[in-house]
Amino acid sequence: MKHKTLYKAKEMYLAISGGKSLTDFHGEIELSTFLLNTFHIGDHFYFIYYLPDQKIEYCSEGVTDVLNIGPESFSLEFLIENLHPEDLPIFMEFERRLINFLPSEIDSMNLTKYKVVYDYRVKVGKNSYKRIMHQVITLQNDDHSVIRTFGVFTDITHLKRSEKTQLDLIGLRGLPSYYNIQTDGSYSSSISPLSDRETEILSLMAEGYNSQEIAGIMRIAKNTVDNHRKSILKKTECNSSIEAMAKALDGRWI
Repeated sequence: MKHKTLYKAKEMYLAISGGKSLTDFHGEIELSTFLLNTFHIGDHFYFIYYLPDQKIEYCSEGVTDVLNIGPESFSLEFLIENLHPEDLPIFMEFERRLINFLPSEIDSMNLTKYKVVYDYRVKVGKNSYKRIMHQVITLQNDDHSVIRTFGVFTDITHLKRSEKTQLDLIGLRGLPSYYNIQTDGSYSSSISPLSDRETEILSLMAEGYNSQEIAGIMRIAKNTVDNHRKSILKKTECNSSIEAMAKALDGRWI
């Protein structure tokens, strides 16, 4: 079953690359723009994927902490083989939706300014899974043919308990975002109830900073931080900071 799924995945990626093989890559975007807009708190790793040959050109050492494998072992084959059985069909469906959605909604000139976000469970040991946030951006394209992608995979097991996931396409550099993309191409908008200051504080909380440390980083009084934290719980209708962080993560507010 998984061999058949792997074949279908490779077929999809080859189709979206348009069968084109552009080996010379000089970097169409600054990766810093993507990384500054990427959730990678805690264990994470990044990689470059070359679609025409369906191979990983580079994988960072962080994959060992996240998936318990060496960089040389990370591949599409590994991902397909180790996705949770309930999440594998979701992975395939989301990739199909993307292939249909991108040409119809996103101008090819802006393709490198969007990141794809969703999450799933990956096996890391016998009967042990981690929930991984999948964030990928197009590095190189020729019209709507995607040649190279850059991905960041982050372990969010400690932040997200629910099995619910959705496909989001997040616009960078002020471009509009598309949330919860459906099979028919419909989507919704996700508007954060938090202010910019509250979002910054919640992000720092997710990084493990306490109120005193956040006050020092933001150069504000600790009481101000505490007041913002109370406001965050009220606006998100949550009873704890962990619950608020999980809700913000689901809504792509942080």
